[in-house]
Amino acid sequence: MAAKLVDTTSLFAFRLNVALAMEHDSLSMLDELEAAAESDEVRHMFAHHADETREQIENVQKVFTILDIEALTVTCPVTVGLAEDARTLIEASDERIRDLAALNAAAGTENYEVGAYRTLIAAADGMEENSVRNLLNANLDQERHTSDELDRKIRSLLA
Repeated sequence: MAAKLVDTTSLFAFRLNVALAMEHDSLSMLDELEAAAESDEVRHMFAHHADETREQIENVQKVFTILDIEALTVTCPVTVGLAEDARTLIEASDERIRDLAALNAAAGTENYEVGAYRTLIAAADGMEENSVRNLLNANLDQERHTSDELDRKIRSLLA
């Protein structure tokens, strides 16, 4: 990060850039998780969420356009770490529990993404940017739905 964050606008812009990096990292991780999954059902879950993630990337890019914010190349250290954790978890898992390991890895990422969108939406509320709020809220709704779906599948595999 070259410039210091000095106000709520610069903080929002930085966090939006991080969210874009987060979604790109998630998309890459979903491809890896889909390839690692043992069952067709779990592979399908990851493929479906990858499609939603592409929509979420488009929504974030629309926010950049609406607010005339420059998209910068930044990294999201959290999702980089979560992706590495997922790789380690998959590599260490026997094929009998590989689906469960992949689902656990995805669940951690979803929880982070939910938090990221909640803070962005709070900032959008403060800016009174309804179109921005709607786009970010659509992403949050998808993330929450996916988190719940992952939780149900994890619980069913553990039953």
